[in-house]
Amino acid sequence: MKRFLKRYGLLTLSLGVLFAGGIAAGYRWGQVRPVNVTAKPAPETTPEQWGENAAAALQKDLGLTDAQTENVRCSMSGPSQEIFAERHRANLKIHLRLLEVHDTLARDVDLSEKQKAVLKLRREQLRKLILEKFRDLLGDKPDPILSHL
Repeated sequence: MKRFLKRYGLLTLSLGVLFAGGIAAGYRWGQVRPVNVTAKPAPETTPEQWGENAAAALQKDLGLTDAQTENVRCSMSGPSQEIFAERHRANLKIHLRLLEVHDTLARDVDLSEKQKAVLKLRREQLRKLILEKFRDLLGDKPDPILSHL
């Protein structure tokens, strides 16, 4: 037994020291610079918000003065409107592709009747979301969804 303790005791002790050192180092690094992995930037719901976020990012990255930042804001107002509009149109296209995926799944995949019913319900929910969210792009056509497919 003594031989066993002598042989593995030193190994166990050194592993324990390494483990404790790792915990201490991790604690120390965590105290120096806490990381918030759940923090997300605020969603940009308007072109103005997008432009403001872009100007703030450029100010930080380039070290702009207040006057330079104001010039950046003015210069970005037109492009931010266009970028935001393009992003909105792209989101419509993505949503329309999702409708196509629903149709493909219903047609090509061997689903049970219950699964088909759920898929049909989800497709209709998606269709209603598209009609609400992209009303400005779709207009008042009789079936605006199908005309964009």
